[in-house]
Amino acid sequence: MLIALGMLLNGMTEIVITSRDRDSAADLTKEIWRSFLPNKVVLSADSGTYGQLSGMTTLLEGREPRANPKAYVCKNFACELPAENVESLSPTV
Repeated sequence: MLIALGMLLNGMTEIVITSRDRDSAADLTKEIWRSFLPNKVVLSADSGTYGQLSGMTTLLEGREPRANPKAYVCKNFACELPAENVESLSPTV
């Protein structure tokens, strides 16, 4: 019940990871799951899964996989600049 209350009071954190392949985003993915953030929703898409997943959710709009992996962190319908490495992601997650 406390987690549900926390979600109600703090809102959701949506994190989208895009990369050309799963291995190139491994460091970002590990950092996101390292910290306890019970109100997070994580979506990871690579070049092989992007097409199918983008048809199911609007979280991937304008976030096509590029050469460098990126993590997009959004809170309360506002997104921060994309993080391309663990150092730029750490303060946000």
